[in-house]
Amino acid sequence: MTDISIDSLPLPAGLGEPGGRDFAAAAELEDAAWAELLGHGDFCEGPRRRLAREQPSDYSTSLRLVARDTGAGGTIVGTASLWLPVAENTDMAVVHVAVAPGHRRRGIGSGLFAAAERESASRGRTKLNSWVNYPEAPLSGADGALAPSDGDGGVSADAPATRFAVGVGMELKQVERVSRLEVAGAGAVMARLEAEARSAAAEDYDVVGWVGPVPDDAVEDYCRMIERMDTDPPMGGLEWEQSVWDEARLRVAEDREARRGSFSVHTCAVHRRTGELVAFSVLEVVRDLPEVAFQEDTLVMGEHRGHRLGLLVKTANYRRLLGAWPGVRRIYTWNAEENDHMLGINEAMGFRPVHAEGAWEKKLVIKG
Repeated sequence: MTDISIDSLPLPAGLGEPGGRDFAAAAELEDAAWAELLGHGDFCEGPRRRLAREQPSDYSTSLRLVARDTGAGGTIVGTASLWLPVAENTDMAVVHVAVAPGHRRRGIGSGLFAAAERESASRGRTKLNSWVNYPEAPLSGADGALAPSDGDGGVSADAPATRFAVGVGMELKQVERVSRLEVAGAGAVMARLEAEARSAAAEDYDVVGWVGPVPDDAVEDYCRMIERMDTDPPMGGLEWEQSVWDEARLRVAEDREARRGSFSVHTCAVHRRTGELVAFSVLEVVRDLPEVAFQEDTLVMGEHRGHRLGLLVKTANYRRLLGAWPGVRRIYTWNAEENDHMLGINEAMGFRPVHAEGAWEKKLVIKG
């Protein structure tokens, strides 16, 4: 790595403030790597959204490292972002590494990873995780596929991301399917599925929803459902401590979302007898990407499963989304390959696999 230096990049107060230009360069490099890998820019965040996401809170903090070409005036040619939970899961850090084309295979990526590893260990973290996207759908039992330590599916063993992860000592823990719904032509299918789900749930459940912040009278139930997202969905070989949510934490998350230029669309099922929210689904729209929406959490509380509530809240939320943002053209969702039930719902709705995402982990040794 001759003529390459690696150092931390302090988080600027704004893109127009000291350090803002370097942060923007690192964010744009990361976005360019996403677009090059996947063949589209739907997952690109842009500097403003990344800066808002990386702001510290009582629940997490972030650190960004950059690799500079000292022979080219300090141009940023690589970056690593670190996300560190501080309320729960304080044994882990999440890293993402990106290197500019023309500077790869020079040890810059592994150098950034090693620096991220040192930073994580110095903060008492004992495992380093990374979620890595692949341009193809998950592989299962195919020649050249690498399977996770637990769960279903696989990723290409020969993909650059796989070779890099294995080379720095990471282990594949889970594979997720990234699916996309083309909105054009999906309306009739959605209407039929929603009607079927409403019929199945009609005797015991109602549907409510909103766009934007969670109403005050729904916060307690909503937080209870968010907490279950840490334990109910399949986790493969990952170990994840359940988070604790209350109104303060929810409002911090909503404020961060607003600063990122994001809007959430929510639909919930209400149990008539108790009045409790027992299922929910959330879609996110970003101001900078008006044709794209992202399926976020969907969950049915365990004691209320078997009434097609998952299908109900997802299809009703689809209709609510298009009512608020009719310009949306495609929707993405992520599901563990072993989550047969939710994958079945998504396939019935018209989602088709487009990418894979691998969850990787490395155990760290704390020297002391």
